[in-house]
Amino acid sequence: MNRKADLWRIDGLRNIDVKVKFVSFEPLLENLGEDINLDGVSWVIVGAQTRPEKQPDHRWVASLTKQAMSRDIPVFLKNNLSDSALDETFGVIQEFPKV
Repeated sequence: MNRKADLWRIDGLRNIDVKVKFVSFEPLLENLGEDINLDGVSWVIVGAQTRPEKQPDHRWVASLTKQAMSRDIPVFLKNNLSDSALDETFGVIQEFPKV
């Protein structure tokens, strides 16, 4: 999921009967907002576009990280995020969901 117009897909994920429900925000191409409904999500992954390389704004990455952390959702920031895409408050986070 990389664009705000695709956020509706998270609603469909809530209806699937699986133990771990994750959303991969990659490549993160735009600001997705401050009020993403992450109810029922077990894991958030954030990454950049690999080829051609396009890095998300560090504020977008920080926003997703904060929203997930405020709900106790583990966050995995992929290693294709450059230092400029990482918020210095968080740095590299590579958490996994409990199974």
